[in-house]
Amino acid sequence: MKELTMKTNRIISFLMLHSLLGFTAFAAAPFDCGSTGAYGPMNITNDTTLLLPPDGVFHCTTIAVAQGATLRFNRNALNTPVYLLATENVKIDGTIDISANDRQGGPGGFDGGHPGSPYVGHEQGGDGYGPGGGTAGGITWGRFAGIYGNLLLVPLIGGSGSSPWNGSPWGYGWRSLGGGGAIMIAASTMITINGAVQARGGTWDCTSYPHLSGSGGAVRLVAPVVGGTGAVDVSSNCARENSNGRIRIDCHDNQAYRSLNLAGVASRGSRMIVFPAVIPALDIIEVGGQPIAEGTNSAVTIELAVGAPTSQTVRVQARNFTNDVPIRVVIMPENGPSGSFDAVILQASGNPPSTNVPVIIPAGSVCQIHAWTR
Repeated sequence: MKELTMKTNRIISFLMLHSLLGFTAFAAAPFDCGSTGAYGPMNITNDTTLLLPPDGVFHCTTIAVAQGATLRFNRNALNTPVYLLATENVKIDGTIDISANDRQGGPGGFDGGHPGSPYVGHEQGGDGYGPGGGTAGGITWGRFAGIYGNLLLVPLIGGSGSSPWNGSPWGYGWRSLGGGGAIMIAASTMITINGAVQARGGTWDCTSYPHLSGSGGAVRLVAPVVGGTGAVDVSSNCARENSNGRIRIDCHDNQAYRSLNLAGVASRGSRMIVFPAVIPALDIIEVGGQPIAEGTNSAVTIELAVGAPTSQTVRVQARNFTNDVPIRVVIMPENGPSGSFDAVILQASGNPPSTNVPVIIPAGSVCQIHAWTR
């Protein structure tokens, strides 16, 4: 079909549920976080911004962020979370900051919605990106829609963006904010935080415009001992509790982390697994009759040609799920509210199973397509 142009992506399910079985004693076997040590020591003594590798993983021996120094990251092409792995100790006396940067979400987080403009047909801004993005149609905000994801932060997913002001009657639409990023810090020995790890949602003016904030992101810490007197902050920045992110701490010692100041929805366990062996995934494998290769990672972007039918079909495939999968396909135009279309992928439908989802794609606007579990 010539009426569609698109890019493709692989969508990872964010509502996987895992059972936490039993309690791991402090005297458990030695823990290996999986770092190869290839990066060597990461010693941050001044404000530093690092480019994320393509997979987002730094294989370090030790990690140290000095007091007064801030470590940030530029997003990679796939906007993966940040993974800091160390064969030995991690000590954060300064700050690791993966918060949103204005409209752009932090690494692994989602951007604010596309702004409206004063031009006819494009006055309305778009929804904020991400599973809990702010709703278009005026002054709204990014939110976590009841705090999405799961307590284990598996898979790791960042915060959602807010929607912008419309382009008319105020002029150019503006001030949508991104969601906080997502980071995992794992050490084979110990993590000590006396400074701060921040994954805050974007904000502008909390006094006058708190509704414009993006959602907080996600921080997961994995080590035999996690301690320190510092802070882990995944708040939405304007104190909107329904927009906070998640913190997960997995360690053998169930007391050591208790002096940390945790701002967000926090949980603690002893699930000493850094990367699960198998991760269930959804793939958009066809749109409007055009096939998309499984595992393609760039975004699915569509713009209908003039006169093309707005009724289209999106085919979604599920892999590594054990039950039927309720899904939601979301069509996100740059100018206007999103449309959601629910379906169920039946395990009996094939190997791997998949289903066709009838959708409506608005004419006259560039649209992204996303698929989530629900």
